[in-house]
Amino acid sequence: MTHRWSMRSFRGFTLIELLVVISIIALLMGILLPVLGSARATARRIQCASNQRQIGLGFASYSVDHDDRIPYASQWLSGGIKLSFDDAVAEYVSHQLTMPQKHTTLITREFSNPMMVCPDDVTVDLRGNANAARSYAMIQGASPTGNDLPTGAGVVYKSFGFLPKKPAQLSLSNDSLPAPSSTALLTESVWLFQSTAGALFQGNCQGSDRLAFLSQAQHQYTGTRVGFDVASNPHAEGKNSPIANYLFADGHVITAAPKDTIGDNGTLIQPEGIWTREPGD
Repeated sequence: MTHRWSMRSFRGFTLIELLVVISIIALLMGILLPVLGSARATARRIQCASNQRQIGLGFASYSVDHDDRIPYASQWLSGGIKLSFDDAVAEYVSHQLTMPQKHTTLITREFSNPMMVCPDDVTVDLRGNANAARSYAMIQGASPTGNDLPTGAGVVYKSFGFLPKKPAQLSLSNDSLPAPSSTALLTESVWLFQSTAGALFQGNCQGSDRLAFLSQAQHQYTGTRVGFDVASNPHAEGKNSPIANYLFADGHVITAAPKDTIGDNGTLIQPEGIWTREPGD
């Protein structure tokens, strides 16, 4: 049997039909693109949390070899030697550095440890030098005033200056860390130094002793630290609404807004809550 097809069988779309189809496609794109963008942001935040968990395993492995002690956040030793927590745990997170590299102030990008970089850290491509970015800092809490230890877990030691003697490293097995499940060790701290000419450089770098510790939750908000450019957290949903990941002494990680981590009686400038070693504050 022979079939005969009329030209009407191949009638194309009318202009109105095409416009309707285009409108539907545009509507679907408008719905789906924000969802996809949110999914990508969530994936990056999860990867950042995974980085912190791996660093937490590095802290735990370090403590096994050092009588249950955790690393100093920063050490300024004689002879110009400066060490930071990422120097201390390098080999425990499968990152090999020589002792001379550890003793230098900064690590170059060539020897960067990707685990120390949040995937949302935009400063990686903004800094005008060859130094490796570091997205994290130990939580110091309130700085010591006539006391050997800060309120938080990030202990800083200078062989000169304001500390009368070398403070002991905090231990996971004694009263120096009495509440590991509610004491944060590490969080995100993204900084770039801005010169008077406006150039962006250095900032929070691997191996740097200067920004290896964070004392105020306020410093996770944009434009709150003198001499530095944007302080906003990599996961910020806006200038005044950052979100951060926090690694705890027992190894778990949470995601929270800084304002929700400072305790009932704390402030962004003098945080309590997970920013101190005191249980239940």
